Order: sequence, then C-alpha cells, then structure tokens
Amino acid sequence: MDDPGCSIPGIVNETRRLFMLDISQKKAARTKQKALEALRGNDMKQYHRLWDYVTTVKKFNPDSHISLQIDRPIIGLDGCFLKSPFGGQLLTALGTDANENMFPISFAVVEVENYDSWSWFLRELITQIGRGNKRVAYTFISDRQKGLVHAIEELFAESEHRFYLKHMFENFKQRFKNQDLRDIFWEVVAAASMTEYETALANLERADPQEGDKLTTARWFKRLPPKL
Repeated sequence: MDDPGCSIPGIVNETRRLFMLDISQKKAARTKQKALEALRGNDMKQYHRLWDYVTTVKKFNPDSHISLQIDRPIIGLDGCFLKSPFGGQLLTALGTDANENMFPISFAVVEVENYDSWSWFLRELITQIGRGNKRVAYTFISDRQKGLVHAIEELFAESEHRFYLKHMFENFKQRFKNQDLRDIFWEVVAAASMTEYETALANLERADPQEGDKLTTARWFKRLPPKL
C-alpha cells in the first residue's frame, strides 16, 4: 500500500487481503497518520522550526530580506444557559495568551441566543478590538451556536471561523452509535482539501447508505459548510 490517498476502509481491506489480519478503522487511521508523518514530516514540528529557518537565512545570506509573522489571534465564542430566577443566556469571547492560557475578552447576558443577540454582541466586540484585516485577521472557534455563523460572515468578512471538533464529535456520538462511523468521522474532519473531504464523505456513504428518509452520517456532515 504505497498510495498516501488510500482511504481508511481501504487500508483495513488491504491489511486483511495481504496479511489476513483484521484491524479496526481507528487503528488504521493511526497507522496512516504515522506513515504520512514518516513521509512528509510532522507539521507541528516543522512550524516550530520556522524561526530557525529565519535565523539561518539571515546568517548565511545577510543581504536577503526575510520577515516572519505567525501570530493569528484566536477568539473562542460560546454561549450557555444561566440557571437563575431570571434565566437568560451568557455569551462569551475568550482569547489565549503566549503561554496558551485562556482569558476573557468580553461577555454579556442576553435573553435568548440567536442571530440578533450574537450580531449585537459581535458589534460590541468590534468597538473594543476592531474587525482585524487581511494581514492580521481573527480566527473564531465556536460550537454550532444559533445564528453565529451568519453573524460572523457579516461582521468579520476577513476572518476565519471553525467549529470545536470536541463539541462536533459529542453531537455526532449522540446521534450515531456505530463505532466504525465514529472512526470515519475523524477521517472527514482531518481532510486538508476538498478532494480528501469528498473522498471521506464517500466512505461514509458506503458505510452508512441512504435508506428512506433517515438522517445518514454523510447527510449530517453535508448540513455543515465544509470549511467549518
């Protein structure tokens, strides 16, 4: 098996065919990840060496101009119910410092969580931290809060928005109990391109085919924008 694009079910089937061994999709996914790291290197370790690269260029090619900016502010957005006589919901914006510690940026109590409340909250946030820009844009991370995706697209056009995988997986587990489908979940969310994403979705469709009007795992994913 020398194809880096080989799917997780494909690895399971080839292992069974070549070695007469049955392995779980979870084990196949871990094996594929280790093989890709052996071929391409570990992405995180490579990023950690960027400063070494800058220093080397400046040392051996002093006439070159090189600059490095890797700071992309990450803001976590979340909402929760307040258990008090007055009810309401708490909206929060959290940041991380250089030591990866979390700190509060802003919070507000609203009557309900929807597009209007998130839009108001984000407008208030803009008065304190601005909108960012193409050079230094924010990255927002959130759960699937009601109305938040549209509010961010409208008010922070230059920013990226992603979902918490932990929250997504918890929602996924509540609806789909099959362990093999849960393993393929990680193959879908780890996709680094639309081609890989569509291949992973196709694997889900084969593992959980459409029957009548039931909500399949593939349809569950298709409800979400791929970039999130």
